[in-house]
Amino acid sequence: MNAISKTDSDVQAATVVDAHQALAPVNIVMLQSAMNAAPQDQELFVLKSSDPQGEVNLRSFCSRTGHHFLRMEICDGETQYFIRKAKSTRCAACSNVRNVVAGAATVAILVATTPYIIEGAAPSIATAAFLLALCMLPSVACNNAALFIKACKKLAERKVVSNNPV
Repeated sequence: MNAISKTDSDVQAATVVDAHQALAPVNIVMLQSAMNAAPQDQELFVLKSSDPQGEVNLRSFCSRTGHHFLRMEICDGETQYFIRKAKSTRCAACSNVRNVVAGAATVAILVATTPYIIEGAAPSIATAAFLLALCMLPSVACNNAALFIKACKKLAERKVVSNNPV
């Protein structure tokens, strides 16, 4: 289910979180609590909020947690945000940190063990570490290259926005 249609059955299937009087981060905490308490198969959540920065905060929350911000609707002066719960809520920032640390460790092991391997006087532990790091190198390189490309795209988007005259 990639998008939500505006049928009554979709809205009835959603868990509604009423956070009208709550501003960030309380409305986000209320939504996260509802997501944690909901049955595993419950995917659709509607957050009712009067937070003026609600859309920005929810988009940020969703990008960090892997949830999907679907849309915002204003109906009769009431703002509703539609969010689809992620299947897995691994923190994207934590995953990025793990990728960078794994990359740095792999490079450090290769740098430390390569001279021993070249000289042919490597102890068995250095040889094992070198081979392990060499095996990890392709996946670490791909993951860190993807992070680097994503960061460059974000930087380019910021420059485009900041260069546009108002």
